[in-house]
Amino acid sequence: MRVLLQNRPAELWTGGDQIQLEQIQKALVKKGIGADYNGQPVISPAFLMSQYDIVHLFNFSMLWTKYQLWVGKKWKKPVVCSMIYHESDAFIPYDQQQIMLDSLDAALFLAPGEVERVRRHLIIPDEKIFFVPNGIDPFWFNPVTVDEGVMQSGFILTVGRIEPSKGQLAVAKACIKLNVPYICIGDVVDNSYRALLDGLGAIILPRMGPEDLIKFYASCGVFCLASRAEVMPLSAMEAGAQGAPIVLTDHCEYKDIPGVHWVEFENVDKIVEKLRLALLGGKNLQWREQLRSMTWDKVADQLITIYEYFTI
Repeated sequence: MRVLLQNRPAELWTGGDQIQLEQIQKALVKKGIGADYNGQPVISPAFLMSQYDIVHLFNFSMLWTKYQLWVGKKWKKPVVCSMIYHESDAFIPYDQQQIMLDSLDAALFLAPGEVERVRRHLIIPDEKIFFVPNGIDPFWFNPVTVDEGVMQSGFILTVGRIEPSKGQLAVAKACIKLNVPYICIGDVVDNSYRALLDGLGAIILPRMGPEDLIKFYASCGVFCLASRAEVMPLSAMEAGAQGAPIVLTDHCEYKDIPGVHWVEFENVDKIVEKLRLALLGGKNLQWREQLRSMTWDKVADQLITIYEYFTI
C-alpha cells in the first residue's frame, strides 16, 4: 500500500499538525507502508498521483486542503482527512466546507468534542467518523538531569505559538498574583502581544529542539495551556510524560486526562485558583502512566485499518 500525506508547506510554521504528520509517516514506514509527504496544494507533476492507493489530508478547514481534496478526487482516489478542525469560515465558507465534507471518504477526529465542533456548522454522517488519537514519542519519557544552577524549578510553563488565542496574557497575570515565574516557549506570532507579556514579566524563549525542551518539562512546577480552544495538544502530552502537573483550557476537546485542572479562557481568578492547586498537588504520575500506552505505533495500526477499509 502507498499513501500520500498532504498538509501545508512545512516551512510556514511549526505546530502540532506537522509533528502529528511526521510521526505518522515514520510509524507507517516502519510497518512497511509507503508514505510520502506533499506540502503543496497540487502535487506536481500530477501523473504521480497514479502511484498512490489513498490520500491522507491534514487540517480540513484550510484553503490548501480544498485543492488537495479536489486533486485526490479528480484522480478517483479515496481521501481521508485528519480534521484538526478550526471552527471558523475565515479561510473557507461553511457552504464550501460542506461540499468538501461530502466528498471525503473518512473524517478522522482526535476526540468526540471535535465532532461537535463540526456539527455546529456542517452535516456529517456517523459512518464517515473515525477516532484516531495522537501518540507520543518514547523520547519524552527519558529521565532528565536538570542543572539547578542554570534552570530554576517550580515555574509555570506554556509551550506553543505566542498569540492572543493561546491565552498567555491571562496566565502571566495569574503568575504575578501567585508570585511565580512564567516561561513561554514558542514562535512569536504577534509582537504587540509579546510586548504585553514582556510588561508582565513573562520570560519569552524561542522554539527549541526536543533535547532542550524536555528539560523545561521536567523542571516546571505546572504546565499550563489556557487557550481559547485546543483539541489534543501534543505539548500537554510531552509535559505529561515528565509527570508535570497539567492545567488546561476547558475548551480542550480531549477530556480523558486524569488529574488535569480545567480553567476558562482569560478567567484570571480561575487560573490563579487552579495553578495554586496544581502547584500543591505534585507530579501527575497517573497521566504519565496512561501516556505510556499511547504510541505512534498504535496510531499507525489504526490508520492502516482505515486505509485498508477504503482500498481493499
